[in-house]
Amino acid sequence: MKKISGFILTLLLVITLTGCGPSEKEKEKAKEDKIAQQKKEDEKAAQKQADKDQEDFENYREKLIGKKVKLPDTFGKSKSEAEALYKTVDLNVKFVPGKTKSVQIGGCYAEYVSPGVLKYDLEGYNSEYYGYYAEPGSTIILAVSLENLNDPY
Repeated sequence: MKKISGFILTLLLVITLTGCGPSEKEKEKAKEDKIAQQKKEDEKAAQKQADKDQEDFENYREKLIGKKVKLPDTFGKSKSEAEALYKTVDLNVKFVPGKTKSVQIGGCYAEYVSPGVLKYDLEGYNSEYYGYYAEPGSTIILAVSLENLNDPY
């Protein structure tokens, strides 16, 4: 009788303990929740790193450009128009004669890279920062077409 009651007691204990644990469905749900939480944490960490990288890049650009001013676009402009544009950004201009097919006679068509001029193209052509920069007061050399190479004469 003692053996039977001990067996029954053991059986009841096993049944009770088995019934108290999480079901397979609950285990699967807990696993999915843990994966979703980890994904959120990973995305948050990735965004934080992307923000830091962007800030570092902007600081680098600021350090690189500093107090330099962007050279205005003078392609095809007359000497007087180019001179006025350069004065607005506190730059001096010196003109040299040239020949080109690109613009009409009297039009500016090229900037010669002068000492201290920085070409900034790290962000691509469409960036608002793309272009050439120089310290205020610098003299920039521009080519002006004195002869149009398309002219047959």
